[in-house]
Amino acid sequence: MSELPTSEAHCELLVVGGGTRGLGLAITDEYTARGYHARLFHRQHGHSDSKEKTHIKFDLTGQADLDALLVSICGILESGKGKKFAIHSITGGSLGVDFYGAEGAEITKVLLHNLVLPMLVSQRVAEFCQKNTDSSVDLFFYSSAVTQTFNSSPFYIAAKSALEAFFKSLVKQAPRNLSAFMLRLGHVDIPHKYFHKQAIEDPSSFSKYIEKAVPTCHFTKPKEIASFCYYLSSAQGMFNGMICDLTGGHSWV
Repeated sequence: MSELPTSEAHCELLVVGGGTRGLGLAITDEYTARGYHARLFHRQHGHSDSKEKTHIKFDLTGQADLDALLVSICGILESGKGKKFAIHSITGGSLGVDFYGAEGAEITKVLLHNLVLPMLVSQRVAEFCQKNTDSSVDLFFYSSAVTQTFNSSPFYIAAKSALEAFFKSLVKQAPRNLSAFMLRLGHVDIPHKYFHKQAIEDPSSFSKYIEKAVPTCHFTKPKEIASFCYYLSSAQGMFNGMICDLTGGHSWV
């Protein structure tokens, strides 16, 4: 995939819920290396803007935060009419919510991050594409192929299942200048995630698990996923609407 061309026209990348570490950082680096300008919505402080990246403070705790985020995204789209956009909604995990001890606010946060946020973002994006046919958008959704094993919160599993159903419906109704992709991830080597921690703390046990659960025995790197995403953006006409299992074959067993 390294032979893919750099974007000739100025393009915009929006990473919602990441962009400074792990998978979000890998995606940001891949797209900015190809000529995209990145707008990164995240909670972390202390990041200065640059020619390649603009950091936008974002913390989703309730309806007001969600409304403000949608207004900001719509403003970016409207100010860039005629451009190519790639939007990645890297939604959070189970957010530490325990099924038996969960409070209403905790459940709401899980559903906001994993279901409501990507659904409403895609709604606004679809509306923009219908009105502005000279613009094009690649919209990426993220799910998990190993929720039952490592993210056992029923709220998280329900949210991801509902998101996948929503994605299939969206693809059937999306305007022609909107391309949508669903990535179902598993066994990704991200330093602050459980797989990486397990591999470092108990390499022998992790090796046996990978050999049993992952037919290719491959621990996917964030850069590999990022390169694949850019490839989809470059050839969206061929792959539009795809649900991609990037699990090293885990989904087959």
